[in-house]
Amino acid sequence: MRRAACVLLALGLSGPSTGQTCAPGTISASGVAPCSVCPEGTFSPTPGGTFCIPCPRTTFAAPGSSFCRACVPEGLPMVKQQPADVAARSREQIVLTAVAVSPAGVGAPTYYWRRNGVTVMDGGPWLGAQTGTLFIDPASMGAAGEYDAVCMNPCGFVGSSAAKVTITCPADFDGNGALEPADIFGFVDAWFAGDLSADANGDGVEAVGDVLTYLDHWAAGC
Repeated sequence: MRRAACVLLALGLSGPSTGQTCAPGTISASGVAPCSVCPEGTFSPTPGGTFCIPCPRTTFAAPGSSFCRACVPEGLPMVKQQPADVAARSREQIVLTAVAVSPAGVGAPTYYWRRNGVTVMDGGPWLGAQTGTLFIDPASMGAAGEYDAVCMNPCGFVGSSAAKVTITCPADFDGNGALEPADIFGFVDAWFAGDLSADANGDGVEAVGDVLTYLDHWAAGC
């Protein structure tokens, strides 16, 4: 008897028939126990229900509901983790993460990412454009900008806050966004002047190693 009861519970049934009327949010063929729970997106409003009613559009219901709730604003996704600003050098990996949740009964949210308001697609430096985590690898000057995630569920969508992605190129010495001979001349002038902006390897002192490091950056490009 105990084993049979466990099987019924696993199937969403309350147990052997007792003649007890099914509560709102549950049903059976006869309207009395054993009763099964109405699945997500459906409801049964009265005791003794024999079928579950699908929720109308723009509404939702958790399993076992006796009524449907309005999608807006109750059913919209909620962003629990906003993407953070990132500053990186070219050719490094950048990871942006947004986490959203949906109320019970709506369905898990899906995502897509935008850069400066334009949808990002997988390819080139981008991976994970339709997930909660976007990878930019390798980072390049052209991938800089403001990124936000659009989080969607059947009730609608909300946008995350925008994360500013700043990417610098060690070879672009004058910072004008282009690699030019002027960058090399500028670096050499700074190096001979003892300016720490020419500390290309970041060890705190200027030495021949900085020149070699800068030339490596130049050869690799941005």
